[in-house]
Amino acid sequence: MKIKQTILLISALIITTILLYPMYINMVCDNNGIELKKEIKEKNSEILILKDSLAVAEEEVEILQKEVERLQKENETCMSVLGEIEFQPGGHEILKYLWGLHSK
Repeated sequence: MKIKQTILLISALIITTILLYPMYINMVCDNNGIELKKEIKEKNSEILILKDSLAVAEEEVEILQKEVERLQKENETCMSVLGEIEFQPGGHEILKYLWGLHSK
């Protein structure tokens, strides 16, 4: 009699486990899915913020590149002018005097 009851009890546990396990897995997956969806939403928000920051940085780089080009042209002009002054009569002495005044 006890063996029959034990076998019935084990059979009932096995059947219950077989029937309840898929429901348990679905419940766990649903909870994980909800958490993953929240995480995806947060990451998408972070990505949008980073994209905006990148766009601002790219604009700043473009502005800085234009300013560098402008300063290079200005520097070339100044160097040309100084080169011409250098080779004029007395030009070397004038530039040397001015350099001494402004390099202190």
